[in-house]
Amino acid sequence: MCIKKLYQVVLCSALMCLLGSCTYGHEVDLSLRHGKLFLTFDGGKPTSVASLIVRELSAKSHMVWELKSVDYNGRELKELGYGEVPSGMTQRAAAEPLRIGQLYRVELDAVSGMGHEEFVISPEPTNGQTNQATILRE
Repeated sequence: MCIKKLYQVVLCSALMCLLGSCTYGHEVDLSLRHGKLFLTFDGGKPTSVASLIVRELSAKSHMVWELKSVDYNGRELKELGYGEVPSGMTQRAAAEPLRIGQLYRVELDAVSGMGHEEFVISPEPTNGQTNQATILRE
């Protein structure tokens, strides 16, 4: 009787570990090119994106952009420019302009897991000019 109970506990634990390990942590890399924010997923590998949200993090945090896949299997994306709406996705909240100095959070919900990144767009003075910017990760 004791061995049967132990077998059930081990089997149950193994099943919980197996089911709990089905999710995968996705990477979200950010870059600025020609003044536009680009999001690259998993180092440029195709990622089945179910939804993507960019939030402003502040006392009154709100969503500044949201995309959702029209297909339950997600939309395979390697990279996405801020404000772009690729085929197979719908925009649930239009992209608002990003502000320098504001803390933001990108939240990726992919078919196989989730990922996120927080960032601030900071002015980068070059030769006394401030029309360039860099991304600072928080």
